[in-house]
Amino acid sequence: GVGGGEGGGAAAATHASEETAAGPPRTSGAAANAVRGPVTTASASGSTTRVVVSLGCGGWCPNAALAWAHSHRPIATSAGALPVAKMLLQQTFVGGSQVLCASGHDCFMSRAGPFAGDPWFGSTMDWTLPADSGWTSPPRRVPNDTVAKDIPTDQIRALAVPYAVVSDPTRPASVAPCGSGCHVFSLPAIVVGQVHLNRSALSFDTVGGGSGGQAAGNVTVEYCELLHDATTGQCVRMVAGYLQRGVTDTHVLDERSLSASRDPLSTVFSWHSFQHVVVRTSPGLTFRGSLDDIVAVWTAANIEQTGSVRFGSLTPAPSASNATASKTARPATVGNPPAAADRTGSNAAANSNLPTPTANSNPANAPFSSGAQLLTRLQSMVVRGQRSSTVSFLPGMDPTREKHAWLGDAMDAAEASMYNFHYAAVYALFLEQVADAQAEQPVARRGSVPVVVPCFGGPDLTSDDLSWTAAFVMVTRWLVTHYGDDAVARTHWPHLELWIERQLNDTAAAHPPRSLPDFSTYGDDGEIPGNAREEGPASAAGYFVLCLRAMADLAAVLGNGEAQTRYTRLLAETQLAFDRRFWNSTASTYAAAPAGIQTVSSLALAADVPSRVGLKRLGDTGKQLLADVNARHGTLTVGSVGQKFVLQALSALGPDGHDAAMGMVLRTEFPGWGWWAAQGATTCWEHWPGKPGVDTHNHIWLCGGLGEWFYKSMAGLVPDPLATTAAAMTIAPRISLQPSAPDTVAGTLLTEAGTWSTNWTRPLVGPNSTTGVPLRLAVTVPTGAVAAVQLPLLCATPGSPSATAVTETLQHLPVWPTPPSPPRGVSNVRPCSEPDNPWHSQQDHLCLALVSGHYAFELGGCL
Repeated sequence: GVGGGEGGGAAAATHASEETAAGPPRTSGAAANAVRGPVTTASASGSTTRVVVSLGCGGWCPNAALAWAHSHRPIATSAGALPVAKMLLQQTFVGGSQVLCASGHDCFMSRAGPFAGDPWFGSTMDWTLPADSGWTSPPRRVPNDTVAKDIPTDQIRALAVPYAVVSDPTRPASVAPCGSGCHVFSLPAIVVGQVHLNRSALSFDTVGGGSGGQAAGNVTVEYCELLHDATTGQCVRMVAGYLQRGVTDTHVLDERSLSASRDPLSTVFSWHSFQHVVVRTSPGLTFRGSLDDIVAVWTAANIEQTGSVRFGSLTPAPSASNATASKTARPATVGNPPAAADRTGSNAAANSNLPTPTANSNPANAPFSSGAQLLTRLQSMVVRGQRSSTVSFLPGMDPTREKHAWLGDAMDAAEASMYNFHYAAVYALFLEQVADAQAEQPVARRGSVPVVVPCFGGPDLTSDDLSWTAAFVMVTRWLVTHYGDDAVARTHWPHLELWIERQLNDTAAAHPPRSLPDFSTYGDDGEIPGNAREEGPASAAGYFVLCLRAMADLAAVLGNGEAQTRYTRLLAETQLAFDRRFWNSTASTYAAAPAGIQTVSSLALAADVPSRVGLKRLGDTGKQLLADVNARHGTLTVGSVGQKFVLQALSALGPDGHDAAMGMVLRTEFPGWGWWAAQGATTCWEHWPGKPGVDTHNHIWLCGGLGEWFYKSMAGLVPDPLATTAAAMTIAPRISLQPSAPDTVAGTLLTEAGTWSTNWTRPLVGPNSTTGVPLRLAVTVPTGAVAAVQLPLLCATPGSPSATAVTETLQHLPVWPTPPSPPRGVSNVRPCSEPDNPWHSQQDHLCLALVSGHYAFELGGCL
């Protein structure tokens, strides 16, 4: 909200800007003084009728739109003038009167004002709306309802988006000269935020002689993800259409301004992630350039981390020569190893006003002495990438060159993000953005949504790729699963139904006719170079099947029996249609080409398509997937679609499949997550090759499935998908006996019900194995919650699960074979196999139910 009034308009507006610069304010009750987005600037003239508010969550536009960007006209489309931003603005005047207005259709996109010199060169925009141009009474948001209607002010409320915070100060790991007056610093890991430069490290060579008798000079700070040439401090810059130049700040100093404060010189906040900082001074100004002279800090949404997974090894670490392959740290120069750390000239005492950095506990150049250490690095990469991707409060954002949310990116990483962080507010805002974009669609496209939000039009508005736009349904479903939030489902239910109806209508009207929705533009994007996007239609159709299942589940949660029946029927029909359309009986696969087997087979399994046909089809699909992975020795062929499903699908195939998934993750050859880590990566990359200048090195979308697998398969924490609260969990850890796999895994997850935890230690294998060492699993179930546990009987004789004795060691009571009196809190103990799973012919799990409490199970060793 922006205040104004007689004699105090400008001051009130400035104060509002300061309060909301990091995001909309938190308010209680039916507050109406909020805008849908973080206010970055607000200013007012002496007049009470002129207030300009700029939003910092703009959209992306290609170079072709630059002409529009520099004009003060609406963007024209085939449908007419398209609004590029929507705002509700409440002005509160000193006398207590209020004016509520909404932006009209003649708002424009502008690079004037405080954004005239932004470094993105037109690739990202901030939207400005003049309050005296086109404001009308607020429109009621109904899809394609073009009539502006008044709405009660109590329906306007602040979105619960967390504040941005500055945190995690980090010292550079190395510094090296890069020419006269130039120093290049390399951080131990990628940061998204600011650089603080120590003032006391700067000095003028001579005194006086500048403007007003003062010596003067400039300090330029440039920062980037990669260096092209460390000897000259040349950053890698993105190709045309994105960042044309580096992210640079120039501080103009004289003797008086340099000595006027002890506070550090700070860069303006940038969405651009960086790991290298280049500091240059003009002639006559000297910068000491020690490791203590700069500090990098994160500036990101203050989102609570709610989950963690830790991996450990009980076996002695091998010598360096036998360690898991690991290259040096991220290169200071692309293709070359980093420069050695230089601590000469370090002066910590002179830096007392700089933030105190925390120790770097996971240096990028540490060798991977075990699979557990590599998995630890990968989990760190996932968490750091997820944190980076929400700096603008929208999920799946690329913090290097784009300030908006691709629906596919947001969906690919959604479940992993909901495990690691409390992202409920972020994804609720995301769904609001999607619903707003749906409401602005022209009548001819009623119900459709764009592939990116905010969306100004163009091809992003009409791409119609179900592998992207399915995010509208799937994210809503996952918010219910992970947070028990049925309110968001109730809010968006009519919009979700409208989207489903749109896909079905487009399918019926398609020429040539289509058997099911399979609209695709990008395919399995991010796939291995050379793999054709032949699997785009199957990927899109598979996601539509998942959406129908999600709609049936949401209808059940909302108590809508009629809709549940309708979507359950549609689900069965579409699953069979998928099978008829894509099944290749000769190759026993749904994929159009061998390179697509991993993506399409795992997606089909996730959508329960083979099981709808029968157990033989289910068995054939799983066998073909496992055979493909083994034939390729764990080399992955997936892109953004397949990465979410392939690891989970493999682990569900039983011990052999889980071993194959483990091998795929631990593989340090190209392409794969392990290869990134072996190159010194500290965040996930945009594409597998990570080509400098083309691919960003901080992009979460290809790591969503990996992060999800850590929780679901490794820690075994799987929220009940049909629960209406967060108080039900399936605990089913997958445990590999491969020597390279971790010996112990511990997972924790804070939900609305409380904190859940699992901690297992497997029997030792390989040369250090000991006969009779048991499997141990500790479980914590929060108060008022229940858990369904599946204990893996790692070495039970097929058909004879009683060969493994199970004890609850905290109560010192037997669990299996069934005792006369089971331990307190344990019930329904029975041998079990996974339902309808042809890869588990014997009863290879012990199933039991737990109520709240702490438990420790020990399975007698039989190695």
